[in-house]
This record gives sequence, structure tokens and C-alpha cells, in this order.
Amino acid sequence: MLVSYRQHATKPAAALWAITGVLLLYSLGITVVLLTLAAVVVGFGAWQLVRRHHPRPVRRTQINVRRQPNVANR
Repeated sequence: MLVSYRQHATKPAAALWAITGVLLLYSLGITVVLLTLAAVVVGFGAWQLVRRHHPRPVRRTQINVRRQPNVANR
């Protein structure tokens, strides 16, 4: 099969552009994954920091204290 020089010359360029596009998409995907992981790590660290410095108030249960009955039950 005979192909002219011009047809033959455009094929490697198209393949090169295809490879470039694939590599760009690949690197974009890696960037998105890394940014997502970084956001998760930062968020978890901030959550731990807030939890450590602002502890939840502990409810102390009083022993031997009779609970007041509800008004509707009287």
C-alpha cells in the first residue's frame, strides 16, 4: 500500500498529540487524587485538634436522686 509523504508524516504527530493528551489527563487525575487526599488529611487533623482542645462536657449522673415526675403524669 502506497502512502504519500504527507499522509505518512501526519500519523506520528497525531500519535504524539494522543500520547500528550493521555499524559495530561493522567497527571490531572493524579493531581485530583492527591489534592483530595491532602484535603482529607487536613480536615481530619483539624477535627482532631478541635476535639482535643474543646472536649465535650461530660454528663455526671447523680446517684440516689429521685427524678421529678412529668407534669402530665401528676
